[in-house]
Amino acid sequence: RGGEGKGSASVNVVTQLGFVSRGLQKSGAFPNTGPLPPRVSEETTYTISWSLTSSANDMEGVSVRASLPANVQWRNATAPAGEHITYDPDTREVVWDAGFVVAGTGYARPAREASFQVSLVPGVSDVGDEPVLVSAAMAAGQDTFTGFRIEQKSAAVTTRVLSDPEVQNNEYEVVQ
Repeated sequence: RGGEGKGSASVNVVTQLGFVSRGLQKSGAFPNTGPLPPRVSEETTYTISWSLTSSANDMEGVSVRASLPANVQWRNATAPAGEHITYDPDTREVVWDAGFVVAGTGYARPAREASFQVSLVPGVSDVGDEPVLVSAAMAAGQDTFTGFRIEQKSAAVTTRVLSDPEVQNNEYEVVQ
């Protein structure tokens, strides 16, 4: 029975940083324009929506990074106004500096969301494809309780905007 009552056990719970990157066209923060399905040499705009959640602990220094492919343009529209989203035309990198994300975000309180608008002008080589609108994105930050750096990656977003219930599956692939 030695050792009973001596010291105390503590468990450091590492928070779950949740991150989702999705594409929208007929719904979302911005009115989008252009043909669906996307058409060669014509511009269609899309909304990219990023969503962050944090389960057990506060997160600090949270940022999300992704890049735009060569045939996708930054439209200089971001929402909501309070979120800090920047685009570097030299590196083609989009960065959401989310900063502090409170524990329970996405659970006891709404998820943190940020959106930006991009446009695609498909080329002939894109016909029959679902071009990438934004690369795989990486969300990262530090768990303030454990001190651990936590990263969460999302898949690239293409014109297959499954998150948008108003876009039909025959509107994803580029047509001539």
